[in-house]
Amino acid sequence: MRLGQRQFDLVLSLHTRQGISGPSLAFVLRGSQTTLFHGLRLEVGYWWVPLLRLGKERFGAPAVRPSEFANALDEALKEIRAANVGTAYRTFASSQ
Repeated sequence: MRLGQRQFDLVLSLHTRQGISGPSLAFVLRGSQTTLFHGLRLEVGYWWVPLLRLGKERFGAPAVRPSEFANALDEALKEIRAANVGTAYRTFASSQ
């Protein structure tokens, strides 16, 4: 099954693209409802770069420090839940 055929709410990527051809993960998931963070390895831990928020590009957004990542992740999960509640309600209401 292809990645574009699946729905993901949140993706934390540590993948590097060295020597790989083809579309980037952000390109494949853009326009979906996915929130995507990419981890940049530090000596200890990662800086997390927000690339997508609910499928919308966030290029140029500041990286999140390791000490701030738990709060950023909590905020992202709240946004995802809020977006999914609205979607579930619209789907349920339109089926009646």
